Amino acid sequence: MKTEKFLGIDVSAHFIVYALLDHDGDDLNSYLKYNGQSIKKVYPNQYGIREVLELGAKYAILEPTGVNYSKIWAQTLAANGVEILWVGHCELASFRRDNRLTGKNDYADALALATYGLRRCHKPKYFIKFDPFSISGELRQLSLQLCHLNKCQSPIVNRIRQSLAYELPEIAEHSATKSDDLAAPLWRWIAGRKVSTQSNNKFNKFLVSTIGNGISEFTRHHAKRLCDIHDQEIEIERSLFGTVKDPMFDKYNQLFDKFKFGRRVRAMILSTIYPFETYLGADNKEIVELVKNRKNNGTSKRYRSLSSFKLSVGFGLVEKSSGKEMKWVVGGSNLCRIALWQWEFTCIEIKRLRPDTEQGKWLGEYRDRLKDNGINMRLVRSKVCVKAVEMLFYFW
Repeated sequence: MKTEKFLGIDVSAHFIVYALLDHDGDDLNSYLKYNGQSIKKVYPNQYGIREVLELGAKYAILEPTGVNYSKIWAQTLAANGVEILWVGHCELASFRRDNRLTGKNDYADALALATYGLRRCHKPKYFIKFDPFSISGELRQLSLQLCHLNKCQSPIVNRIRQSLAYELPEIAEHSATKSDDLAAPLWRWIAGRKVSTQSNNKFNKFLVSTIGNGISEFTRHHAKRLCDIHDQEIEIERSLFGTVKDPMFDKYNQLFDKFKFGRRVRAMILSTIYPFETYLGADNKEIVELVKNRKNNGTSKRYRSLSSFKLSVGFGLVEKSSGKEMKWVVGGSNLCRIALWQWEFTCIEIKRLRPDTEQGKWLGEYRDRLKDNGINMRLVRSKVCVKAVEMLFYFW
């Protein structure tokens, strides 16, 4: 019988460190001490790829963080018949603590990943549902690109306004609202792009009578960059929203409509939870387990499917222990959590914008009750988002 090999890969920006195991050595610190030389570093080139493929691993275990760096390795390994297993950061950190792995470096991480896969490869619940090459992976990649472009704009806008304070102070604080398909008229005018006759006359009037020094080439180039970024946003959004509106997502969109989710929020959630059936058991029903209580001989229910769903969208709980202290913190997708927070802030917090649906009305009333009881606003928003996530799960 052929021995199964497990390849733990810790991915960095410019190289990977891998550990290959075919049996469980139990004590990880001893392995690092006496067999650490077997853990190797390779670079993303044809020689590194060849070395990794020649190892003959059946499973490769990686973390989904830094997906842009890990994608080429996962893609190449998968294309050569290696099964890819993804381990959540919190799960791996807990595994390291449980095994008292003291080293915190790339070599220790690679060993921890390989051992984690070796011990749990036949238990799917210990791995996260992540596939960067599926349609949900494409949605996630496009969503991340939009987030990046959004972050790029703020420093450019700030620098332009600082320059305008002495170049053309009359419009330094002028509003710059963009339309669906075009950058804001102010940025287009500064960049020398086409604007309406009304906007052109208005800005030219300020320019003729300004007390400033006039618009510099530096500022014009920055405005051009803003317009280029906006054009790129439009291109990505069209691709993203075209995918979201695919008939295969009709059931998801019908539910999202009840919560009045915007297009970007839909894309971010879809990229994380699709397909929903992966959260259910073999019988396509919610997984609920009975476990013994620690403090008495009774039993309690554990809603495994719901917990996994909440963790996927950023509102699950993960254990964070140190010494004698054990506590639970919010875990999961940070991007989904931010998207849902923004949705709550704009669609539930503002009464006139609340969805005119059963879900929207209930969440609005729930939020108002929490606020009236004097609960901290940050906690109110978090509680509303958690309830929305639970409703998403059970209204399926």
